[in-house]
Amino acid sequence: AGRHADAQTLSIRLLTDARRYGDRVLERVALCLRADSLTALRRPAEAAACLRRAHELAVIQNVPTEAQRISALLQAQRPLTAEGLSAHEPRM
Repeated sequence: AGRHADAQTLSIRLLTDARRYGDRVLERVALCLRADSLTALRRPAEAAACLRRAHELAVIQNVPTEAQRISALLQAQRPLTAEGLSAHEPRM
């Protein structure tokens, strides 16, 4: 609903709790949620870092379908990295 800053705050809390309790599945989910909110906030480098870690966890956890899904998200992020960001800004 456009409340990306709130989603970012909640995903950070979720990620902190997941790491505190050693829940790597929840950590992977929280990283994906955080990446989504970071993308909406136009912070692609941070979003990509979250997705890379989430992908690493999916591989470690032997969840190939999730690893593929995250890999596809990373590929979709590629044009939004620093050099490609200006190409995606709205035209006025």
